[in-house]
Amino acid sequence: MEELVKRYPYIVRAVQEGQTRAVFYVGKRKHEILITEVVKTVCRIFDDIYSSTKNKWIRLMIEGVRAGKSDISMIHLLPWERNAFYERKRKLIEKIYNCCVSLQLVCYDKILKEEIA
Repeated sequence: MEELVKRYPYIVRAVQEGQTRAVFYVGKRKHEILITEVVKTVCRIFDDIYSSTKNKWIRLMIEGVRAGKSDISMIHLLPWERNAFYERKRKLIEKIYNCCVSLQLVCYDKILKEEIA
């Protein structure tokens, strides 16, 4: 889930261009994310969360994530300490995950395999 949020700009660009996979580089390594209906749904969930959020600072954080900005650049823009930023970002990813569970996009076995700590 976190990977989809982190690579959101690449995924959206690939979807808009009608491609079947988002291709991007991290350093000199090539990475790909297959564009499936589940991936598209996660992007829609992300957009829905942005639309339903009233807090201007949370909206600004989401805009930064959607634009592919680094965490450090967003921390400098927002009125939060570093720990507060990462806590809110974690809650955002958790909310997206909860929405995926609600829509039955995550299977029971996958949830059981997740580490608690």
